[in-house]
Amino acid sequence: MVTDGFDPDPDTNADRDDLVPTAELSPDVAAMVSRGEQIRDWLINLIESYGHKRPREAAILARRLGLRGDPPETLEQIGAHYNLSRERIRQLQQRAVTQVARKARVTADPLFSLLNDVYQSVDTDEALAQILAMEALAHGEDCPAREMTAIKLAVAGYLSDDRRRLCDLTMKQLTALRRESRQQSRSPEQRATKRISRWLDTVDWPDPAEDDHRSPERPPTTAARQIDVDDEGRGVFYLDKVDRHVAYDSESELRFLRLLDASDLVTWFREQPCAVPYELHGYPRIYYPDVVVTLADGRVILVEVKPLFDLALHINQVKFAAARRYAHYRGWGWHIWTEGSIGIAELRSRPVDPVAEQQLSQLLAQRPARWGDIVQIQEQTGLTNLDLSTLVLRHGWRLDRTPFQLRAH
Repeated sequence: MVTDGFDPDPDTNADRDDLVPTAELSPDVAAMVSRGEQIRDWLINLIESYGHKRPREAAILARRLGLRGDPPETLEQIGAHYNLSRERIRQLQQRAVTQVARKARVTADPLFSLLNDVYQSVDTDEALAQILAMEALAHGEDCPAREMTAIKLAVAGYLSDDRRRLCDLTMKQLTALRRESRQQSRSPEQRATKRISRWLDTVDWPDPAEDDHRSPERPPTTAARQIDVDDEGRGVFYLDKVDRHVAYDSESELRFLRLLDASDLVTWFREQPCAVPYELHGYPRIYYPDVVVTLADGRVILVEVKPLFDLALHINQVKFAAARRYAHYRGWGWHIWTEGSIGIAELRSRPVDPVAEQQLSQLLAQRPARWGDIVQIQEQTGLTNLDLSTLVLRHGWRLDRTPFQLRAH
């Protein structure tokens, strides 16, 4: 059951082997990543506020942008949920964008101030499109770039015709950046095998003490869920190893599938292989992990491809736990692939400023934290979003995004 409103239910190095924390990136890239995360969080807060007046429209916009912790939904998927046509969902989404942007400007919201200062200071459309394309990469491939770009330009005060023109320029720039990334990711077999070997060391395998030494259950040969490949950021392409066209949900997933195809450690894989039941707030739900992989030695791994900044969200932690149980019951390993060397274990063990950790811990001992509380602590201590994810995982706190709330269990 899902309700309409914002309820709780809802290389850089040469080898491109690792995506490193913001603190280790070059200053320009670090600033872009940090701003991208800040924009996303402030936008969530704006949409949540709008949801008090128009919960269905706010929920539609959140679903379209993937702000609930789930992947972005297509217009068709949202329409099926509300029993409305694709065109009607598009109209409601546009009305929500207009109203959210107007609210940001009228109230002088921090998001309006930030975007207006950055975008209006750029001299040419081409330069602004380059900034927007880089921000789209920083938002992550799970975020639909055109929709996010359009709402940011609306918040910054750009008129409809200007938004369309700048969105078109941005998508051209983004396509070029992604094409370059794909070309670089088409690594030789030796390099792909090196990367696969690295993440195999971090796979969560079933406990040998509880294993009855059976062979792993044979993975399914058909997909449990069909990907809408006509939607932005999704697509289909042919891979030799499996001798078929393979669908992908994001650019990160595309790169992972190419690695699997290039490495001789992998003999077979299937995207969207299974439907994993789980429960959230007392309601049954279904989760579709991204890929199941069969290795040359016969072992099987269930894999989720997930951006680093989404690992700490409560809904994802619930999904991960359900998928881990599902995989281990079948004798499979479980792994969350973040496109780099940093996973949940590494994120949990990162050092964080003890002052920021103490302030947040003391606050949560008294009451749940809202977005404004986090902003205040960030301003006082320099706490980053990556730091926040680290603390959530380390202390077992619960982080919900829409509406934003952080609380101790």
